[in-house]
Amino acid sequence: MTERDPDAGMVEVVKSRKKGRRLQIETQHGELYLFPAVTVLEYGIYVGYQFSRTRWQEILQKSALEECFASLTGLLSRRAHTVIEARRKLYKREFETPIVNATIERAAAIGLLDDAVFARLFAEERSRDGRYGRRRIEADLQRRGVDRKLIADAFEAVAKDSGHGDEMEYENALSVGRRKWTSLARVDDMDKRKKRLLSFLAGRGFASNICFRVIDALRHEDRDAG
Repeated sequence: MTERDPDAGMVEVVKSRKKGRRLQIETQHGELYLFPAVTVLEYGIYVGYQFSRTRWQEILQKSALEECFASLTGLLSRRAHTVIEARRKLYKREFETPIVNATIERAAAIGLLDDAVFARLFAEERSRDGRYGRRRIEADLQRRGVDRKLIADAFEAVAKDSGHGDEMEYENALSVGRRKWTSLARVDDMDKRKKRLLSFLAGRGFASNICFRVIDALRHEDRDAG
């Protein structure tokens, strides 16, 4: 009959040393863990202290949750993120799925992550910037994982607030198109010049009907100037 280890159900801290901004804890079984100093203080993880296996797992989970949340707030302090962007980056930092899910839920519950708000602010800022059309902005939002309905709602809100809608898009396309049109002045073949401008504007995400309006307007400007 195998003799039972009386300490098998306990975790004892036998070594502790600083490692960067965290503390490396070694247990009696040679297991190594890294904890933020605040976790060590909160739970009293000191050399010679013992914890039940259940309690130790609770500490590990709580520590991982706090570390993951701190990592997320660090990301958000630099710029806003969509839920998908945040999730991808947390996975890259090797947090486990249950920890990431709980962190995302916590952040969403207090408004740190909100795809609807992100989409509206992103659409408003890019539309006001004027360098890109709606299709390009929509594609950028989709690539960031924003739902199509939220994107549509965001543009509807921007159009309502500005009171212009398609006219804003047209003015933006005309502005960037005029600069490109001038740079193509040496192209003698008018059809080639128009095709190059059309390709340029389409690449910037402007709708085809707006692109053709811009080309007509710029040709009229040339005739008036001539």
